[in-house]
Amino acid sequence: MMCIEHAVNAYIPSKKSVNTAYHVPGWNDYVHDKHSEARSAYRDWIYNGRPRTGYLLQCMQRTRANFKLALRYCRQRELQLRADACAANLSSKDPSRFWQSVKKSSNSRATKYASTVGDVTGDHNIAEMWQNHFQQLYNSVACENDANIVKNVFAVMPTEKINVCLADVINAVNKQKNGKSAGPDGINSEDYVYGGHRLAVHLCILFNLFLVHS
Repeated sequence: MMCIEHAVNAYIPSKKSVNTAYHVPGWNDYVHDKHSEARSAYRDWIYNGRPRTGYLLQCMQRTRANFKLALRYCRQRELQLRADACAANLSSKDPSRFWQSVKKSSNSRATKYASTVGDVTGDHNIAEMWQNHFQQLYNSVACENDANIVKNVFAVMPTEKINVCLADVINAVNKQKNGKSAGPDGINSEDYVYGGHRLAVHLCILFNLFLVHS
């Protein structure tokens, strides 16, 4: 993973992230028209020599106050407005805009590592906690029949076929979709697709080690 990340950072240009502080949820619904009015009134006030009294000054002050009030409303209800926008995109059956809104609201809070999960701290303790969790989960339902079926299939299968060949890895990698957002590890699907033949060989070896060592 470190090799892939280093290669991507060294040789593939990436677009710098945009400062999300200027992305105001609810801007188009609550702020946009008031911002336009305040800007127009301010320009008229500037064009007429910045008068200290009169209608132009009052209009500029009133529209600016309305704009700031609407902006404050959106800032105070940011989470609710984001959720409302996601719900609106989902109800309108627009999956593209829905997942774009989810990406914008979740990627900024994603982290690579969690120092605490529940009441457990430390990498080793967290790993053991998840091991125990999934061990209990997978053993919560009796599945002796399914286990016997799998054992019988492997018993009659030639040993040389219980592996992952390079062609399987290349075929699976080429089926990955482009343009998808990366997870907290920062690795995109394009990093595997354009990683070259040598990366596919390493992945093939890795998957076979998984099978050999369980």
